[in-house]
Amino acid sequence: MKKVVALLLTISMLISANTFVFADSAETGNSMESYQQQDNSENQMVTYLSVADPSVKKGDAVRIIVGLADGIDQSNARLTVENTDLNQSFEISGEMTEDGNLIFESSDLVSGCYTVKSLETDGYSVDFEAIGINAQFGIDTVVMDLNADAYAEDSDNNNLDNENTAGEMYDAVVINPDGTSTQAGGNTISEAIEAASADVGQDNLFRARSVVNVVLDPGHGGNDGGTQASYGGKTYLEKILNLKIAQYCKEELSKYKRVNVYMTRNDDHYVALEDRVNYAKSVGASVFVSIHNNSTTSSRVHGATVYYPNSSLNANIGAQGGALANEILKQLVALGLANDGTRIRNSESGDTYADGSICDYYSVIRNSKKAGFPGIIIEHAYISNQSDATNYLGSDAALKKLGIADAQGIVNYFGLKQEDYHLIFDATYYLNNNPDVKNSWGNSAEAALKHFLQRGMAEGRRGNAIFDVHFYKDNYADLQKAFGNNWSAYYQHYMNIGIHEGRQASENFDVISYKTRYRDLQSAFGDDYESYVDHYISYGAKENRNVSPLRYKVDFVDNGQIVESQNVLCMRGAKAPEITKTGYVLSWDKEYNKIASDITVNAVWAPVTVKLNYDAAGGNLANTSKNITYGGTYGDLESPKRDGYTFTGWY
Repeated sequence: MKKVVALLLTISMLISANTFVFADSAETGNSMESYQQQDNSENQMVTYLSVADPSVKKGDAVRIIVGLADGIDQSNARLTVENTDLNQSFEISGEMTEDGNLIFESSDLVSGCYTVKSLETDGYSVDFEAIGINAQFGIDTVVMDLNADAYAEDSDNNNLDNENTAGEMYDAVVINPDGTSTQAGGNTISEAIEAASADVGQDNLFRARSVVNVVLDPGHGGNDGGTQASYGGKTYLEKILNLKIAQYCKEELSKYKRVNVYMTRNDDHYVALEDRVNYAKSVGASVFVSIHNNSTTSSRVHGATVYYPNSSLNANIGAQGGALANEILKQLVALGLANDGTRIRNSESGDTYADGSICDYYSVIRNSKKAGFPGIIIEHAYISNQSDATNYLGSDAALKKLGIADAQGIVNYFGLKQEDYHLIFDATYYLNNNPDVKNSWGNSAEAALKHFLQRGMAEGRRGNAIFDVHFYKDNYADLQKAFGNNWSAYYQHYMNIGIHEGRQASENFDVISYKTRYRDLQSAFGDDYESYVDHYISYGAKENRNVSPLRYKVDFVDNGQIVESQNVLCMRGAKAPEITKTGYVLSWDKEYNKIASDITVNAVWAPVTVKLNYDAAGGNLANTSKNITYGGTYGDLESPKRDGYTFTGWY
């Protein structure tokens, strides 16, 4: 049994021949390590190479660990690294670690991109490129061509998801944020990690059941253009690219159930960083996703990077953000982008959270954590790299692929299911009732749905004969308070929640009345209201079944006189009028919370008990008291005294 030990969304990784270990390094400001691996045969001296932080500032220490096979001479060890920007080589001296390997550390390297070239000791010499190791790092430059967090290669077949032809099982142990662990097995490493991760706890349960509010934040805007570059006469301006990617992401997410998508900006205007997160908080964000593109002084740097929260203040938010970052990065890498990893970035000025722990560097990540939800930053590609810009940012088709990749990562993390919209949309109805759509977008069902998703929902257009979004808003005050004039949110609420609660969809369609009328449907569907709606769409309309609301008259009567009459929807509750009678308590002779017929409800009055305190001294109440049942003989109980007693309250 092979073992894979993983701290979910972890930071650094050490690799040996048959064991993969992920270990947390959140105490430091460096969130990733660089790893290269080779076969650990008897005549091979190097077993692994690890760059502790592939991107550091000039003057900070670069640390590189080289694992050695047993018995290798470590005396006078020298590591040669090459600054590929300057074509200049530097030598770093090494020291032996406690576990018998070598560590090389230097704070004297100049700015630029570096490749680790060779290792020499008094007895051995290794050319890393010749044995398949291509480790890189940067000084004042972002360089990272690594696998994302919580990803490991199978050392036997060099592919995470290859079939296990040897029949060997892998065992994964996922370390939870609270220190507990979950263990499970699988035929591949990825299967084992997935099985173990599936039982992490309440966070997964919450994500599986709740409505998700995704806030997309197109970075920059207005007078803040972000980075830019020009190639072949075409200018790449970050603020425009970010907005388009976010719009495509929103369009894709709108195809899924139980998700509401919000944008911090929908056009080219400036939004302050704190205002972006404040808006996300105001809409009850589940996650804040900031859309960006990268740039650096070196035109050679390329690839996708996703930043997520550190473990300070709230480790669970950091874990959630890391998991989401990893899912999104997988999708971007699948498009062909170089894998620049998922990373944290700590404050570089020593700022701390209220509990004294180190702050996150980026404002939107830091403030999202304070607001109670994870914030991440997606750096899709490098505008400063011509290949990245032209291949991944050079057309609307390419930008759409990025937006869809972001959306798919979000979908995978939250476990979203695609929405078919039949509950709120019918193409024929939509085209017949919106001739402007037919004239501008064409007569196809696909064009009608596209308009409905991109514009119609936001404009509050009615999509079918069943659901009327204006009726839905006007008749439910709780939804008005939650969504205001956000029409898309009402559609999403009905599909994800309202239909399951049996809420009335329109003036002429009430699912509870439909259920009540037809016993054959009750025996088939029970209390599954969505199935009743599905039945009506597929069969009931053709069978001329009645879906109109059933209403009943409820008369509230006191002493033979009707106090109030109400017209109440089938199986809903009436609201009793507020009437009072001095000295009596009110009750009603029938239940009125689920009305299934016309009924008369009569008032029943019962006398209450009065407590009187004796006042023999003419103003000073003694401890003596007596209780009497009110029968109308005591007259005006508001008078201060009666027979030496003062009224103090009803029982």
